[in-house]
Amino acid sequence: MLFAVGFFYAIWGDNGDALTIFAVITNVIFVEVWNEYRAKKTISSLSKMAAPEARVLREGKITEVKSEEVAPEDILVLIPGTRIAADNFLVKLYQPMVTYKLMSHH
Repeated sequence: MLFAVGFFYAIWGDNGDALTIFAVITNVIFVEVWNEYRAKKTISSLSKMAAPEARVLREGKITEVKSEEVAPEDILVLIPGTRIAADNFLVKLYQPMVTYKLMSHH
């Protein structure tokens, strides 16, 4: 619709003003497309964070499963940077370091 305004302004008005209108419209479209791209990229990243996978020891093998598939008898294998996928008991712990910022509501 804004392009139509620019078109009619080019016919009945000044060409310089019509070019300015087209330039502004083009910039607005570019910004909107760029924001849409960034939003989709952010949503994709957040969905990966919201549904983490866990490494578990099952039947003597380390496998990756979705966090909702972790069973009470599974042993979680944690490496640096691993987000804990469920409530757990610690069996063995070597040089622990925990970041509480994801656990805090503040």
